[in-house]
This record gives sequence, structure tokens and C-alpha cells, in this order.
Amino acid sequence: MAGNSVTMDVKSIPLFQYVEEALQRFDFMPHDGARTLPQTLKGSDMAVYDVFKAVGLELQVRAVLDTRNSLNEYIADYEERNMYNSEDEVRSDYEPPRLQTHTVVGKLGGYGTTETGGWEGDGLDEVIEEWSESFMNIVWVNEPHHSSLDMVHLTYGNEAGIGTLYSFAALLVTIPPPQERGLQGMQNNPIAVD
Repeated sequence: MAGNSVTMDVKSIPLFQYVEEALQRFDFMPHDGARTLPQTLKGSDMAVYDVFKAVGLELQVRAVLDTRNSLNEYIADYEERNMYNSEDEVRSDYEPPRLQTHTVVGKLGGYGTTETGGWEGDGLDEVIEEWSESFMNIVWVNEPHHSSLDMVHLTYGNEAGIGTLYSFAALLVTIPPPQERGLQGMQNNPIAVD
């Protein structure tokens, strides 16, 4: 539906004017980045998609791995194995795990399976590397909802098992830095929104 509506002029949507004016501001996302938007392309989501497309921004619908629960377990396990020299002495070279919630983005559709994670010492980071890449500098507009099964992987404890990872759908909009938007130290005026 998005991008194919013959009855709607996207430039007549108030959001279009706001986005167009925001892109003309040097202080709007001065270091570039990506923003995520609601998960389905209908209603207001469709309008948002059409507005960003009409102003010429790059859009992608991607899956975002939900690592919140798995990450907490992984951090606890990692800290138990790596943080302490003895029962109460923290190692001086301890570094916390590098995974972060909601930053692992992959392709949308279907689910994957991997044998990674089936060996002692395989951590969640190796499993996630099999799934996709990490995107940096994502600014989240809202919290994700309605996750779906996305990946099945092996686990290893006292015996082999199966683990699952879930993902959310997200619309990623790439916002270029001001210099790429044709702005070179311009003065900013407040954005008027009706």
C-alpha cells in the first residue's frame, strides 16, 4: 500500500512539511544516523513511509533482533566466567560483553537455523554474528512490540539443546549529515508545525 496510493498527495500531509523543514536544519541529526518507525505499513505508518520517501531519504524494512532476555542471561554467564579472579576479587582487565539491546539488524522474512552455539564456550555473540550485522548509531523512536521467531540455534550446557531468538520489524530511515543535505553552517529558525 505504501507508495502506491493514488488518492493521497503525500505533500499535503502535515508531517511532510515538518520532515522537509527538519532536513533543512543544521542541528537536526548533525552526525547523521538512522531512525526506526512503527512496524507495519498501514495508516499513519504508511504516511510516515511515504513522507520520508518523498523527501528522498533511504528507507529499509528490516528485522531487529530482540536480545533483551538472552542478553541478560549472557551477561550474567559472561560475568560469572570472566569478571572475577576469585570469589570476591574483580579482574583488572575485565571488559563487559559488547552486545547491546536492539542494535542487531538483519533481513526481514523467514527464520534461520545455525549450528553455532552447540559447543562449550560458544557465546551469544557468536550466534548473533551468524544472524546478521550490527548497525551503529540507531536512534529509536519507539519501543518494539510483537516479536516473531527469527532464529533457532544450538545451545550447550550439561547437554545439547535448542535456543531461539526473536525479532521485531522496523522501518529504518537513513538521515544524512547536514553537509550531505546541502547545509553548511546555516542559521536555524524554529520549525512551525500546525
